[in-house]
Amino acid sequence: MEDSAISPELASSPPAEEPTARRLHQLRLWFATYLLWIGVLFAVALLAFHRYEAGGDIHARALWLLALGAFYLSLCNSLMPLPTAWIVLLLASDDVALVSNPWARVALVSVLATTATVMANLNEYHLLGYM
Repeated sequence: MEDSAISPELASSPPAEEPTARRLHQLRLWFATYLLWIGVLFAVALLAFHRYEAGGDIHARALWLLALGAFYLSLCNSLMPLPTAWIVLLLASDDVALVSNPWARVALVSVLATTATVMANLNEYHLLGYM
């Protein structure tokens, strides 16, 4: 068998994209998604705070705290090791009382913290994977 012979299928196929360019494209796509996530959380927090400040709406305060919690937890990973227990405990406390039912409050804070942590870890994964 000849090792230098190229099959007709391979000869007619277009050249493969460079792995570095593909990885950079994927990193840009992820980074844009992450910035969109952070931007939406910031905008929600800002709008909810203005609504709460204007009229003292209790639902606006809950939304503001949830958005701030998700924003903060989305920044926390190995590259920026910020403490996270305080914000989770704050959001789940009776003093803040995002919702009146304690089981619903725990479920809400759990889903929020999990989603934000996943976003932070995916961001770290993409950055370290590119290096």
